[in-house]
Amino acid sequence: MDKNLQDWRASGAHLPEFMRDFHDQKAVFHTMHAMLGPPEQNALIRRPGLAEGHVYVVDCFLWFMARHGYTLQKSRARQNFESLSENIAAVQASQAERWSRLFKDNGAPAGTPVEADNSSQVP
Repeated sequence: MDKNLQDWRASGAHLPEFMRDFHDQKAVFHTMHAMLGPPEQNALIRRPGLAEGHVYVVDCFLWFMARHGYTLQKSRARQNFESLSENIAAVQASQAERWSRLFKDNGAPAGTPVEADNSSQVP
């Protein structure tokens, strides 16, 4: 493979700016999984988990497509798209609230039940 192409891919330039940092990628995939909800138990094909989906998409699929000249970019279609940054912020706020309650509830007397929480799912 051409050295310039290798360097371009290694720099992450084939990814949109908001996905060039590993932590930002994690935020995108956490949000996607929170919004999709739990996988269907009886699905014909099992949906990949958070980590394996992240690794496959970023490190395999987009890497492979970049080798052939394709990049991930925002659509120019005139549609009422949702805001990715707003959805990420909503999921992160929900996760922070859940952690806060968990730590607060951790100080509860022994035997006090801690309720399960599915609030990280964003409609």
